[in-house]
Amino acid sequence: PPDPVLGHRNPPYYPGHDRLGYRNPLVPEKCDYLAVGDSLTYGFAAKPSDSWPRKLEAISGAVTYNAGVGGYGPCEYKAVIDELKFLDPKMVVLGLYLGNDISDAFRSVHTAGRFPELKDPDRPMEGIIEPLRGANRPENNSRGVGAFVREHSSLYGVARRSLWLLQRREDDPFSGTADTDEDIAKRQQFLLFQQPARFKTWFPGPELQAKTTDLSDPKVQEGLRIAKDRLACIATELAATNVEFLVVILPTKISVYADLVARHDPDLAETVSGMLAQEKEVKELLVEFLEERGIDHIDTLEPLRACFAKDLPPFPPSDDVHPNNNGYQAIATAVAAH
Repeated sequence: PPDPVLGHRNPPYYPGHDRLGYRNPLVPEKCDYLAVGDSLTYGFAAKPSDSWPRKLEAISGAVTYNAGVGGYGPCEYKAVIDELKFLDPKMVVLGLYLGNDISDAFRSVHTAGRFPELKDPDRPMEGIIEPLRGANRPENNSRGVGAFVREHSSLYGVARRSLWLLQRREDDPFSGTADTDEDIAKRQQFLLFQQPARFKTWFPGPELQAKTTDLSDPKVQEGLRIAKDRLACIATELAATNVEFLVVILPTKISVYADLVARHDPDLAETVSGMLAQEKEVKELLVEFLEERGIDHIDTLEPLRACFAKDLPPFPPSDDVHPNNNGYQAIATAVAAH
């Protein structure tokens, strides 16, 4: 359902989710680790037990609450942490995804207009903002009794979960047929990597990634400013309550595969070289900022790349940008070790 602060949230007792709508079996009285992030923290494309927060809990033995939600960004992360303070976490672990968190920060403030206080009066953005598709349409504001029941009824949620448990397949918890190579190839801006065959996959192309990593774009510059602001605010408020803070830097799929691509497909390596340079620059600026602020952080790029040495692809053989079970395991292991 829509939410005035977060934009949207999962309804309570949605299949596989707790009474608050987050992806956990239940809401504990307290937690050791509060994991906050977007769909990569939620664990999209994996079973609930295979998300990196759940795997972190299994490795560490510490109670871990997964508050990741697809579509959230730095502005929403701060709001989620505020909402879940009652869990009294010892540490907040924030998954910062280089693939879209910068553009999400810009969108939340300037396109969706949900955090107007974060606008910089010295940098007007009105001339370069794209309208939010579907925003403020009458049909979005008149949802009716049926929608209210779906979003607020615990009984409806239980019934829906029961049906889901009967229909789902263990090997494909997010049932649905994966797109074929032919389907993906028809889309613009997707790049195929197919040698060695066991690591075959698809990458979003340069035009898509530039929207979140090209620092010559004023929207990306502004998104980076907002993201830094939210991270600094989170760090300050957590420090005041003696809660530890760890930022987990989650790289894009193409960065994880970069060395493999360079060895096996020089033409593709040339095509994506600009993407890699853009992401590297954004990451360096973020790391510099975190270090200046004394914010603890870990980069999961090398742990994800280490999957290849074990002959384990860390991402699925499709255009899905989310890690698979191997990738989530690598992230969780690195975080637990840190």
